[in-house]
Amino acid sequence: MMLCEVQVKLQEFRKILHNNGNLMQILVGYNNVDLSQLYGTHTQAQFNQMKSWFDDMITFSRELLSEVRNIIENFVDFQRDRPVHIPSFSEFEEVCVDFYQCLMDLCKQFTDVQNNQLAWIMFALSGYSDDRLPMWSMWWNEIQRIMVILIQCSLIYESQPPSIIRKDRIFSAKLRWLVGSKLDVNMIKNIRGTIQIVNENVVNNLRRGANQQTSGFLPITQRAEPYFEIGEHGEVTMELSKNILSMISRNPSRNVDKKIDEKYALLFRTDILWNNETVEICAISLPICLTTHMLQDEYSNGRIMWDYAFSRGNDQEPRVPEVVTWQELAPVLSRTWKSSIGCHLTEYHLRYLYDKLFDKHPDSQELPSLTISWIQFARNHMPGTDFTFWSWFYNAMRLIKKYFAEHWRENYVIGFIHKNNARMWLENQQPAGTFLFRFSESLLGRMSIDVILEEKDYNLRVSSCGPFSDFNNKTLNQFIGDFETLTTLYPGIPLNQAFPRESACKTPNPTHYRPVNTKHTVANDE
Repeated sequence: MMLCEVQVKLQEFRKILHNNGNLMQILVGYNNVDLSQLYGTHTQAQFNQMKSWFDDMITFSRELLSEVRNIIENFVDFQRDRPVHIPSFSEFEEVCVDFYQCLMDLCKQFTDVQNNQLAWIMFALSGYSDDRLPMWSMWWNEIQRIMVILIQCSLIYESQPPSIIRKDRIFSAKLRWLVGSKLDVNMIKNIRGTIQIVNENVVNNLRRGANQQTSGFLPITQRAEPYFEIGEHGEVTMELSKNILSMISRNPSRNVDKKIDEKYALLFRTDILWNNETVEICAISLPICLTTHMLQDEYSNGRIMWDYAFSRGNDQEPRVPEVVTWQELAPVLSRTWKSSIGCHLTEYHLRYLYDKLFDKHPDSQELPSLTISWIQFARNHMPGTDFTFWSWFYNAMRLIKKYFAEHWRENYVIGFIHKNNARMWLENQQPAGTFLFRFSESLLGRMSIDVILEEKDYNLRVSSCGPFSDFNNKTLNQFIGDFETLTTLYPGIPLNQAFPRESACKTPNPTHYRPVNTKHTVANDE
């Protein structure tokens, strides 16, 4: 259900509340009337209408709670970088506040009916003879349960913690309590809670309601005690800033290979006193990976990407499949590339990646059923290499982000093309000096330049330069300008249009070594 549909349902809820309130004022005068005088009268019909409206509002409350939780889950999916539509925070917060206010108004109507002794008349006229009014108690308990769940689930991470947290590095996150403006202000200002990093077992147990676990918690050093703040427009937030993870404790029962796959979450937990009862409030972040060195970031980024993209099930029992289809994986790779570089991968790029991952050309008939496992994706080396598909893809993405992002977005860099295909493209009636960029297929995070050259006998041949991973402290435009043989970027783009000539910046040499000038080299294997 879209937010606008939830808003329509809230309007219906408020309308029933209003009509029921007016009806209650009329019926208050009948609390001491002999019931026998009411049977078969218009007043009996009014009591029956009141009962029907209470029943409808309980149903509305259940449905709205479900829809609010769905919208929260959609927002979490958006934070997972999934292609979902979400409303603005202000719109969503307004819906949650309105819903909570409706529940408060409904509770008041319950109390007024009970205090004015209208409940037993309402049920007696409907055929209930039990003065204990079991349905009334059930309704009251249900509305209290819904309010507690709304209070609990509406505390969310407005800003998630980093998906990879490194030991001894500062990290932060931000909480937002969507119904916080409806809670007691003094209570909000005095709330203090604990912040911990917890492993998957603790997360799963908390989601199932089993919170008595004593292991699986990692201590965090907090340089500033967090507290809730009330903003100018009533929004209630908490900055979890200046936190440091000083120790990583892995599961001792797992082998080394399994330990690097362990995932954790940032847990905020506190208790509040609501309606004379203690209510536990927990906010669990998206999965995070813990590392001790930047060399672990590559694998952890792949693990998080897979988890965020493919986790299934509800928030009580999420599960991450070990095997997915290519049709599921392809758009995830495209979105991952866009998050880093700023634009999606094209169908051509995806066909190349399919070819590289499965070591064969795409077959349209196979696509719906073709699957890839996490082990194939990020653990097993590709044929003829000493690295995985994810390592190759991740390092290609890092290279583009560092040096080629602007040129990639202008379609000046092809990158995803096999060496033989690049040779055919250049040999197909391209003038001498035409070149293109191609990712190295045998080395990680490197780019080759393929160029068609004219030899002394006036024959044309394709040569490869590189592969390069940096440009000797020059910009890409300066680096390309060092190659006198490069005149035209494939297909037919003048060199100065794609790479305007820049004068080299004269910077002091911090060492006594002589600077190395870039020269055009030819490599037959790359």
